[in-house]
Amino acid sequence: MICTKCRDDNPDTNVFCSKCGKKLNGSSNKGKKALMIGMSTVVALGIGIGGYSYFKLNNGQPTKSNTSSTSTKTDDKVKEKKNELNGVDIGILTKEDIAKAVEKGKEYKGKAVTVEGKNMITRSSNEFKETLGKRFGIATPYNQVVSASVSYANKYIDPTVDNVMETFKQLSPTYLSEIVGMAFVGGDNINFAKELHMTLKVYGDEEKVLQPKEMFREDYFPPAKPTEFFPYTPIYVDSVAARFDAKEVQKLNPKAIEIIVIYPGGKEVRQKFDYSKLNEL
Repeated sequence: MICTKCRDDNPDTNVFCSKCGKKLNGSSNKGKKALMIGMSTVVALGIGIGGYSYFKLNNGQPTKSNTSSTSTKTDDKVKEKKNELNGVDIGILTKEDIAKAVEKGKEYKGKAVTVEGKNMITRSSNEFKETLGKRFGIATPYNQVVSASVSYANKYIDPTVDNVMETFKQLSPTYLSEIVGMAFVGGDNINFAKELHMTLKVYGDEEKVLQPKEMFREDYFPPAKPTEFFPYTPIYVDSVAARFDAKEVQKLNPKAIEIIVIYPGGKEVRQKFDYSKLNEL
């Protein structure tokens, strides 16, 4: 597990950090190391910035229903709204989408499921210096299924709907009902990312800013790294990511979605994506 003080990676059995002696929080890294296997977008975002090959994101636990068992009518309504496949909530996807994504993954063997200008946008060094935004990515449910399929193909295991769905079932049965926004941004304090917040603005039938279901920072990422501008601003580059409800996005009939990274004091770093191109692989 990662020590929150010195960020040393300790064995899961440790109670105290072997480097600095701080008491560990007891949370195992197993969940974090089960990273978003369906997100080679994450891998691509990490390449070239600090040499990161992956993010250690915690996929969380299955969301429990708040539906009261005393209301049969409400229970029936919830059942009608469920869109599941092999015990996994596939959210806005259809069974046909899943099958198509699994087949697409076979074509991407050995490749990252990212397309610059579509589901990933990288800014130049000058733009990074001026705006504090370095690189941004959106991982849609479809992208994640493709990436999970790729992970099997890379091991010379034939990807199928069954084994790909089992992957997500092990991570979190609700994972495919979410869109993940990611960003590499700059700051002048090595711990600046701890204070960042991310929202997702949807441009569709109406404009609406969505709050995240969960933010990722601190223990979920490698520590901040010095930029090429060190010791001048921005001194450090760090990562931030968040999960958003894909159904909330979809029901607004989106034309574009925009990642907004918010700093203390109100400064914002924004990046907009054409929604129709996010799944063009």
